[in-house]
Amino acid sequence: MDRLKNALCALPLCALAGCLQLPPVADMSSGVTLEPGSPALATLPFTLDDNRVFVEVSFVRPDGSAHKALAFVNQGQGGLTLSNALFRELDPRPGRDLHMTFGAMKIAVDGGAALPESLSNGMSIGLNPFGGPPSPQESAQGPGGEMQAFAAPLPVEAVIPPGLLQHFQVVFDYGARTMTLAAPGTLGPDGIAVPIRVNPHTGFAVTDAAIDGVRHVFVIDNGGSYSALRSTDGLVAAHPDWLRAEGGVGEANLTMRGLEAGAPVVRAPHVAVGALILDDVGLLDMGGGGGLTGGVAGHLFWDSIYSAKAGEDVDGILAGNVLKGYRLTIDYPGRMSYWRAEAPPDAHDLDDVGLTLWRWKGATTIAGIAKKDGRDTVSGVAPGDVLLKIDGRDTKDMTRGELLSALHGKPGEVKHLTLARDGKAFEVDVKVTAF
Repeated sequence: MDRLKNALCALPLCALAGCLQLPPVADMSSGVTLEPGSPALATLPFTLDDNRVFVEVSFVRPDGSAHKALAFVNQGQGGLTLSNALFRELDPRPGRDLHMTFGAMKIAVDGGAALPESLSNGMSIGLNPFGGPPSPQESAQGPGGEMQAFAAPLPVEAVIPPGLLQHFQVVFDYGARTMTLAAPGTLGPDGIAVPIRVNPHTGFAVTDAAIDGVRHVFVIDNGGSYSALRSTDGLVAAHPDWLRAEGGVGEANLTMRGLEAGAPVVRAPHVAVGALILDDVGLLDMGGGGGLTGGVAGHLFWDSIYSAKAGEDVDGILAGNVLKGYRLTIDYPGRMSYWRAEAPPDAHDLDDVGLTLWRWKGATTIAGIAKKDGRDTVSGVAPGDVLLKIDGRDTKDMTRGELLSALHGKPGEVKHLTLARDGKAFEVDVKVTAF
């Protein structure tokens, strides 16, 4: 999203040329198959960090050797994404199978569905309206590093998208921390059945949800740490007591790229998703904020990017803060999901120090101070300060999940922060707020 906002700054100069170039999205409606002799089902442990799922898979190099890689499983991603270095190593090409293994399961993916990170995650402004993005092979020559910069210090080298998952039945057992892939028809129902719609080009799975009697279309997206809405204005106007914070804190600091600074976070007491009733659902307002540029960025994200990938207008995300309480089975071929509750909703999930963070390449900067009841919840800290340590531990050594956990606690608990401003270190004690 930060690339999106930066690109939008140039829109006044290129609007006449219509030169905004969005990242390409591979059509994954076909080209994904089980290899002969492969088992019909495989289960792997996953790492849950920042409410997101990471699993180790393996890719087959052209010489037949294996390359083990940590993959981010992201149901909101556009296509199979590889780090630039891994893309160069595997050299996927259209019409030539890229072979990967998920446990004992062997999967063949048409090489044309794979993109290097610099192309998959980029958005560019081109002065030539007839010019297209560079080829995957050209983009892969760049240094890349976007995925590892996002997940640092987790060494992520690939993103598994819904376009690949849609060819299987998939189980995310958050309680057991396992992920299962199964051939169509292998698994039976387990939990409350909720119908889904699937865009076959991208694999995006959407479902209808009702909040306060109003229908919304949500994408089931485990790639996000926190559920979100295009706008929470109507909910806050009708139910002022639903407003939890002004500014994304904890897992509601969804992108950690500054977009959540000042954004409302609400708690909906009940969300009806078909026959399933979700209680105490936290929702981040992802309208964009930040004035004209932020508002346009939010509009572009929901309409030109997210809804386009879903194949219909959507205005919400059901993400990790909700999904982690379930054993979630998504039967993509059967167009059905099954939800078996494993843990109650956490009413204290946002008991955190009221800071919205900017995180990139392991460096953490303060993006904003969250408000509760219209008042700042932290003093002595300012946007732009660099967060160096929390209770003596270096933030550069922490994953996103560890960083947020270090700022989480019981209301009133004191956290000792070491920060830097204008190159000079200073220390401050701050309290955890019950948002």
